[in-house]
Amino acid sequence: MAALDLTERLALLARVADTVEEHVTELARLENLEMGKPVPLAEQFIAGGVAGWRQGLERAGTYPFAADVTVPGESGRTVVEQRPLGVVGLIIPWNFTITSILGSLLPLLAAGNTVVLKPSEKSPLSAARFVELLDLPPGVVNLVHGDARAGRPLAAHEDVALLHFTGSVEAGRSVGVAAAQRLQRSVLELGGNDPVIVDADVDVAATAQAVAFSSFVNSGQICTSSERIYVHRAVAQEFIAALVDAAGAYALNADRDGTGLGPLVDETQRSLVHAHVAEAVSSARRCCAAAWSRTVPGSATPPQS
Repeated sequence: MAALDLTERLALLARVADTVEEHVTELARLENLEMGKPVPLAEQFIAGGVAGWRQGLERAGTYPFAADVTVPGESGRTVVEQRPLGVVGLIIPWNFTITSILGSLLPLLAAGNTVVLKPSEKSPLSAARFVELLDLPPGVVNLVHGDARAGRPLAAHEDVALLHFTGSVEAGRSVGVAAAQRLQRSVLELGGNDPVIVDADVDVAATAQAVAFSSFVNSGQICTSSERIYVHRAVAQEFIAALVDAAGAYALNADRDGTGLGPLVDETQRSLVHAHVAEAVSSARRCCAAAWSRTVPGSATPPQS
C-alpha cells in the first residue's frame, strides 16, 4: 500500500466499505453462528463500523502526512513526515469481530501499512469471510487463525513493527511484554470493570432502562458492560423495581432486536457468569439474613419465599 499514493489508497479502501455494506447481513449471521450475537444487533454494529470506516476515509484525506513545523524567524526549514511503519500485527477479540476489524484496519491501511490479522479462535468464520471480500492487492491483508499459539509468534516476530491488540488485560499484558522486549510499538485496548452510579435526582425509569441495556447488550459480552451498580439510598427501592421490570423485557431469543439475548460464546464464559451469579445470590442471602437478625432478635434466618 505504501507504493500507492494517498488518493489511490483511499479509492481502494472506499470500495471495501461498499462491499462490506452489501454483505452486512451475511457477516451478521456468521457472528450469530460463531458466538451467538443476535443478528439484528450484529447488523447494527457492523453498519456502525462501516460508517466509522467512511468517516475515517474523510479524515485520512486531510491528514497531514507531511507538515511544515518551521518556527517563524528561524533559519532553515523543518518538515515532519508521517510514514508507514510496514507490517502491523492486528489481534482482535471474539465479541465484536467485524466491528473491531473495521475500527482498527482503516487507519493502518490508509497510512500505507500491510496487516497480519489474527481473529480470536472463538470467532474465525466472520473474519475469514471479511478477508475473502476484500478487493485489495495481494499481501496487503493477511489472515492467521489460531489461539495464543498463533498470537505469541505474531507478537514476537521481528518483522512486525506495530502490534494492535484488543482483548483481555491478561493477554494484553503478554502482548505488551513481547513488544517491549524488542522496543516495538504497541496499541493495547483492554477490558474494563465498569461501575454505574445512580444519584438521587435521576429519572429512575429511564436510568433503569439504560442500565439494563448496558448490562445485557450482546448478553453482557462487551467491555463497556455495566458490572457494578451503586444506587443512592433515596431511590434504591424504586430503582431496583424499575430495573427488574426493564430486565424482564430481555428474552432468550437470538433473532430479536437489542432486547434479544443470544447464548454465551462458550462453556468457559458460561461458567464464569454462573460463578458471578452464584456469588451475588449468596451475598444477597447473607445480607438479608443479617438484616433480618437485627430486625427480629433471636431469629437467625428470614422465612423462605
